[in-house]
Amino acid sequence: MTSKTNSPVLFNTEEIYKIFFCDGECVVDLDFPMVLLYFLDSIARDDDKIILINVNQENNLFDEEFVCNGTKSICLDNLNHVHVQKYIKEVDDFDITATTNLDSFVDENCKFSNFLADLIVKLLSIEQISNQKVSEILELFLGVKIPRQRVHDLFNKAIDGYLSMSIKELQEKIIDGEIEFSGLVHYDEEFLWIKHQPYVRLTLLDAENKLIIEDTIIPRDLFSKDYIKLFLETSLGNLEVKTIITDGYRAYASIIDDLGFNHQRCIFHAMKNLMDKLIKKHNGINRRIKKLNTEITELEKEIKEISEKYKGQKGRTRKDDTQRQKDNEKKKNLNKKLSKKKAERKKYTNKLKRDDKLVKKISLIFKSKTEKTARKRFQELYDKLDDLPKEIKAFIKNLSKYLDKAIQHTINRKIPSTNNLIEGFYKITLPGKIKRIFKTYRGLLIRITLNNIRWINRCVIINKN
Repeated sequence: MTSKTNSPVLFNTEEIYKIFFCDGECVVDLDFPMVLLYFLDSIARDDDKIILINVNQENNLFDEEFVCNGTKSICLDNLNHVHVQKYIKEVDDFDITATTNLDSFVDENCKFSNFLADLIVKLLSIEQISNQKVSEILELFLGVKIPRQRVHDLFNKAIDGYLSMSIKELQEKIIDGEIEFSGLVHYDEEFLWIKHQPYVRLTLLDAENKLIIEDTIIPRDLFSKDYIKLFLETSLGNLEVKTIITDGYRAYASIIDDLGFNHQRCIFHAMKNLMDKLIKKHNGINRRIKKLNTEITELEKEIKEISEKYKGQKGRTRKDDTQRQKDNEKKKNLNKKLSKKKAERKKYTNKLKRDDKLVKKISLIFKSKTEKTARKRFQELYDKLDDLPKEIKAFIKNLSKYLDKAIQHTINRKIPSTNNLIEGFYKITLPGKIKRIFKTYRGLLIRITLNNIRWINRCVIINKN
């Protein structure tokens, strides 16, 4: 009796390849395990395609009269040959397209893709850079070529979860750190654009702990004095507000008074408005002084040439020396011109010195350590109102209308005298170079939220610790 032996069936590489691939393509349903894709990718040749389809999705698409329309390469884990099926349907001369839906498959199976998505989100949370640059960074450090469209898809896949988790963590840190509302609030707006359409960003910051109280983006058409009032009332209604710090926009005074809040106007903006007017005047004066310096130098040169011509000749000029008499007369006239030019230069120089001195006196009003000193210094200038240059006279006259709101920081030293914190916040969380690049409201909101999270981590949490 002959015994039977169970000998293994041997396949060579070519036979295995032909089992799965036909004309360089292998179609795989998403029900297959991820390990099969790794195996198929390892035996695939250069231009082969492993085409993923979702049978249920495909049947539904075929029922809706979609047809197959080629494939699209994707980055799935670190596999090199994976594609998804593309579908197309024509409706009223327009093409509607679809591709294999991989969302649930990726979530369950693709640790590398999830790692990439997390890495891409963290890269873009640091700074706004193009998908192409992200792709180049990943290729440089991981050795994997990620198409920029795949970068975009992975970012959008992971960003909502990342933001939700980050915001929750920040809330816990704020509670654990006992970071509380100080009552001192910065308010400002900035203008930005989405696909060339104007929008307005309205922001409230805590002046002491730098915490973001509110940060809202609205279409420019909705922005008005009434909306500012509604925004402040809604955002601060349940908080105990001590003072609101703003720039010099005229509408703020009446809005904040109506809401019953104390108001500090930014002295930096006040001084800047004065200096803008003075600089224009001073530039004109400096140009005139520069011209006078050139003319004075030329006159002095001519006078010196005449003096050098008759150097060593003493005594009176002889009556028959007509040339020397003419030169003496010319020198006399040149000296008169020189004296006038120097007098004019001195007049302009004194104007600049006087303005600088007055600006320093105005600055001292805001640098006063007490309200009494600030009012005294202001009154000294106001009493000489008629003697002041017109630009400074207009500034002092206007300052008298809101002096109380400009020196609140001298009453309570915790009140900031400027609105510079929120100006810096805008420059950090949305730099000018990217204000006009966004094409969607969602894209802009994501970028601002990411930068706001960094702001709170760096400026609020770390400072508290």
